[in-house]
Amino acid sequence: SAASDVYKRQHWQWENAIYFVTFRLHGSLPNSAIQKLKDEHELQKTELIKKGLSEQKIKQALKKMRHLYFGKFDHLLDNSSSVPHHLANDNFAKIVANSIMFFNEKKYKIINYTIMSNHVHLLIYQLQSELHDIMGSIKKYSAKHINLELNQTGNKFWQYESFDHIIRNELELNYYIQYNLLNPVTVNLISDWQDWKWNYIHKDFLKYAP
Repeated sequence: SAASDVYKRQHWQWENAIYFVTFRLHGSLPNSAIQKLKDEHELQKTELIKKGLSEQKIKQALKKMRHLYFGKFDHLLDNSSSVPHHLANDNFAKIVANSIMFFNEKKYKIINYTIMSNHVHLLIYQLQSELHDIMGSIKKYSAKHINLELNQTGNKFWQYESFDHIIRNELELNYYIQYNLLNPVTVNLISDWQDWKWNYIHKDFLKYAP
């Protein structure tokens, strides 16, 4: 169908694309909460396909749905009482930051990252390999070193899947940079995004900062 074709194309890796990625700790949300969100999302897509809309309207509707889905997902993470919240520990957050920046300017370029207690937001571009491989490398390195600190070698640390979205224009780039940097402000951890120790933005993109 036109709807499913458009949806699949949204997940292709585009050359020189900017990606917004969110990845979270294993067990940071109950499976039931995630499944409920996924079921709602799938039902909305099914209902959309039945409407027989044009490809352009389907594309716009899918984009809006995915945006709303992520908003609900991130709200759950920000307000989760489920353990773990390992990244509230500065030593562990530093390991994640170092993992993200290790191949910066070599295998990819980092525009921004924001590390929260149970998840991480990332804006990345100029990828020299598949996004899946890059994220796998970041997760593997950080998980190994944090698990050593926790004396739980071999345990799952990160949730396998990540949420990713291709930034399609400057307006979206501006939105997601501000969304990330203001995440700790939104949940009342600080009043100024610049006071969050685990906010990073490349100097070339500071014009988009709040």
